[in-house]
Amino acid sequence: MEMARSVFLLYVVILLYIGSSKTMVYAGETTTSGGDAITESGSDDNETTTSTLTTTTLPSAIYDTSVEVEIADKLTGGKMTFYCKFALSNESLWYKVIWQIADSVMTPLGPFNSDVREKSKLLETSLTETTAGFQIRCAYQVAYTEDGTYSSETTSPQKFVGIEILSTDVSVSDGGKSNITLQATAPIGCKSGETCSLGINIYNKDYSSSCYKPTTTFSECQVSVTQSTSQTQGKYCYAVCDPHMRTFEHDYYEHQYFGQYTLYENKEWKQEIQVKTEPCFSWRANGGPPYCICGLAIRAGKEVYIMDKCSPRRYWRIKYAQCDPTRSGLINVVRLGSQYSITLPSGTVVKTNLYTYFKFLNLYVYPSEGDVNNADGLCGRVGDPGFFHRNGTEEALYRWYGMYDYSESWSVKGDVLDLFSEDDRKNLDSIGNSIFQCKCAKDPSGQSQVVCDKVDSSDCTFYFGRARKVDDCKIKPSSLNRKKRSIQQAVKKTEQKNIQHTIVKRAAAADEYAGNWTEATATAYCDNLFTNSSAVQACKDVPGVDLESPKNNCIVDIKLEGSTSFALTAIETIKNKCFKEVGQNSSLQNSTDGSGSILDQIKNVACPFECSGHGSCQNGTCVCDADFDSDDCSIDLKEPPIGVVEYGDGEGECDLGSCTAISVSGGPFIEGGSAKCKVISKTLMPNGNITDKDSMTIDATIISIGEVSCPLPPSRRRKRAAGDPEMEEVTVYEVSVSNGGSYSESNLIIARHVDCHECDVNSTSVSCTYTGCYSEGQCYKKDQKLSRSDCFTCDIKNGEPIWIKSTADTNCTIYIEPATAEDNLLWVIGAVLGAVVLIVIIVIIVVVVIKKKNKRPITPILQGE
Repeated sequence: MEMARSVFLLYVVILLYIGSSKTMVYAGETTTSGGDAITESGSDDNETTTSTLTTTTLPSAIYDTSVEVEIADKLTGGKMTFYCKFALSNESLWYKVIWQIADSVMTPLGPFNSDVREKSKLLETSLTETTAGFQIRCAYQVAYTEDGTYSSETTSPQKFVGIEILSTDVSVSDGGKSNITLQATAPIGCKSGETCSLGINIYNKDYSSSCYKPTTTFSECQVSVTQSTSQTQGKYCYAVCDPHMRTFEHDYYEHQYFGQYTLYENKEWKQEIQVKTEPCFSWRANGGPPYCICGLAIRAGKEVYIMDKCSPRRYWRIKYAQCDPTRSGLINVVRLGSQYSITLPSGTVVKTNLYTYFKFLNLYVYPSEGDVNNADGLCGRVGDPGFFHRNGTEEALYRWYGMYDYSESWSVKGDVLDLFSEDDRKNLDSIGNSIFQCKCAKDPSGQSQVVCDKVDSSDCTFYFGRARKVDDCKIKPSSLNRKKRSIQQAVKKTEQKNIQHTIVKRAAAADEYAGNWTEATATAYCDNLFTNSSAVQACKDVPGVDLESPKNNCIVDIKLEGSTSFALTAIETIKNKCFKEVGQNSSLQNSTDGSGSILDQIKNVACPFECSGHGSCQNGTCVCDADFDSDDCSIDLKEPPIGVVEYGDGEGECDLGSCTAISVSGGPFIEGGSAKCKVISKTLMPNGNITDKDSMTIDATIISIGEVSCPLPPSRRRKRAAGDPEMEEVTVYEVSVSNGGSYSESNLIIARHVDCHECDVNSTSVSCTYTGCYSEGQCYKKDQKLSRSDCFTCDIKNGEPIWIKSTADTNCTIYIEPATAEDNLLWVIGAVLGAVVLIVIIVIIVVVVIKKKNKRPITPILQGE
């Protein structure tokens, strides 16, 4: 069965019953006959029976009972009071009342022979249950005398105190809406003059289609989701190469404009995709540069994920630019080398193919049911054909070669928040609590199915090769306030609000072909490319996969550029759509004739970018030629990667004593353990001299194709005279990276203390001024005494920090050297060796004693006997 992503919003309608007070809300109450004895294991059902008395000397009048809930101070929303409600006999009787909360039976109250209602009441403050959402019941017994024999219990039905779901069976279409009717079963206090309302969040518990009670406040309900893909089946948007655009409703057009634009937005889910475009190359064969997507920013709530290689950047920056403080895991990222699959909370899937050495990417957006009638942007709307401007007006004239007014309306300017801007990102709204995320799971038969969850999320696409999930966005602890450093090889910040959105009249509408190409030769090349692509042949019969549009894009690219630079993009467009369809259609995942399923066939031939022409595709994995590597064989091992530390705002430096790793940007970097870091550590003395030079080579940790993390050795402490406190200077690390071959240019990183060392650092030089004494993890300013010994005072002489020992104060605390890790290790080793020696001595003594005891005396043999 073909499954689609299940996304739905549950809109809650709360039905509250109004009591006699206009400022008080009461719940409807169910009262039935008495129930099982509390002292026995009773049923939770409301259908109970009245106990009968068995002793003729006991009272004969037995009355049904129930639990009644009131709030003492209705106008201020006070605490609840519980009463055991039953009619009193006309006879003079003694009463005992027993309360049960959930499975806990409380000590009986009584006996009472007067004012029974008030004396047997139960206050909310005496309950162990502090949160609404529990069962309560009561029982009473009667006797003629206080110390007489009491009757059996007459028990009330269970009363649920909380919010009862009246709609116990709810059916909702995939991506649709439905009402769940609730009723409060206990009074809700409201302050006088204020509107009485409740905010309700409903959570999916464990994929079992039941409403989750996060604090057991709600009774359970069953929610059935009707899968419907009719509105999203076969729909997707793309922006590929220079860029060719396809809307969700299958309309094609060109977007040859420079600037920043909203590609997609869903305001209900607080999701957005923005792209930057700039010239793909510095040249263009047929009059002016084509424009490609060089930057991508994806937003869900306050969480933002970016991919950026726009000028003047020389490498891909790929990372979470901001996290949502209310929750993590909103944007789910899976990467396979230069390919990324990104799933948003509504189930919308974004796929990207990065060009390793070029500064552009291809982008594909697959809508979810949550996008129907909610999505907008350059991708258009889902379920509403046409080109709609940001203000809602429809473009009057469709032109495939470009619609400037339409594209310009979606430019990021004015009041539109810029997702690439750190300041604008702070003003984004959180996503809220009432949404679900979706993931692909297996049903008991092993078939793919879509389930919705609030935390984890992924899409139903099959990943081939070494796909890895990127760690969820994590809020980093705030760093020390640092001065901005001088910058070399750094990336300048561009004020996006001042970007000019310009139009370039392309030669797309002309009949001329660039270079020596003609329509016939371009068509023949693209036909041959598709025919010889095993992936295209495996995907061509998959429902929902379009071959003609990518082929037309291939021809147009050759026509405009006079080259085949973008030709493989057409193949990747087909494979992306194919993977999506196979992942959602279980019939394509099973073999029907024993020759293997469509899924198996695609797995064997689906290699990224056709191995870039530097390798062969074997069982879905590129086997690269000599001197080439990466998942698509695009990285030339003879060329060293770019290795850059972005200085400024605290980058390129870390805190002395806790510096364990440094991030190096650049690349492209290769997965699989071949990436290396070379780290040379040095100590920068106050006089500018470099000492204690050490070098090490260690495996790099791959963050993305544009970033690695290099471990750093610990900083060094200055040798000192016996009895003097330690002094720790600035440590300088010289870091370079490689893909297993030549190393990049080195970068300088410093480990310092912000209060003790004022430094300027760039990729080639570092200079520091010492403003204090750093010892034992603490910075001491001039004239400040050492915390461990007031005999020593920090001083700065000729720019060098020193400890001055007091000679006048004979009563100062003597400095005791703190134990280091090495010292502790020596103590441990000494203790262990001592214990071993002691055990050996004991064993020797025991052996000697035993031998002496076992030695038999020798009796002499007398001659002549």
